[in-house]
Amino acid sequence: MNCTVCGKELTKEQIRAIKRLNKDSGFCCFEHYTEYRNRLPDVKKYCLLCNRELTVWQIKHKKIYCSKTCGGYANRKYPIDKKCKRCGEQLTKQQISSKDKFCSQLCQAKSIRLPKHAWKYKEGPCVVCGKKIILLPRRKTCSKKCRYKLYHNPSIFPNYNKSACDWFKKFDETNQTNGKYASFGGGEYFIDSLGYWVDYINFDKKLIIEWDEYRHHSQSKYKNKDNIRQEKISKLFSDYNFVRINEEKFNEYSLIYEKLLEEEKCPM
Repeated sequence: MNCTVCGKELTKEQIRAIKRLNKDSGFCCFEHYTEYRNRLPDVKKYCLLCNRELTVWQIKHKKIYCSKTCGGYANRKYPIDKKCKRCGEQLTKQQISSKDKFCSQLCQAKSIRLPKHAWKYKEGPCVVCGKKIILLPRRKTCSKKCRYKLYHNPSIFPNYNKSACDWFKKFDETNQTNGKYASFGGGEYFIDSLGYWVDYINFDKKLIIEWDEYRHHSQSKYKNKDNIRQEKISKLFSDYNFVRINEEKFNEYSLIYEKLLEEEKCPM
């Protein structure tokens, strides 16, 4: 007796097992058995849900659906095509099974009518790194690491300036580079050895930029701290160019990299 798929001679034990089960066909291995079982039939039949072609084994056992997922979807009480109530996007399998009505937390927050506290449900930056998050109630950080820095090391997390982020974005667009900074640049760069946050750093151009606000950096006590801080950073990053931008005159600074370095060497 030979295998029905490859024609290989079967062993005595395999022949005895076939006779014991009263079967006409035999197989030399399990792979050939699955291949023969999952072959396509002569008469085509399709799944009622996804219109996929059924195999010989499925038709023989009178199966209506091609898999357990299609059968589970068809026998469920809730509909398959369920959409978000807010934006109308299709919900995932997990969201449908957990009986969710919205596709995301933002849609869920927008659907709640709270005119007094509507500002809490808008998109905004993380307090620590500046990454964009949904500002739900009592949520200020994007991850557990940032939350630990916020509550356990409150003196470390940085405060960033929106106008500075806009200027850094224009600088990257003109020079076709990608620097690290808050809001648009994926968060400020933290120097572990010094414990300082840098306003802007560009590893390709080897450039560090500090944004000096008029309120804080104009005072005498902050000027001494800024000078000490600049010396420490310039020693650590000796190959990098260090540029300071005054907030009152930020429109006068050039967005081109080469001209900005010339202006720093010859201050206005």
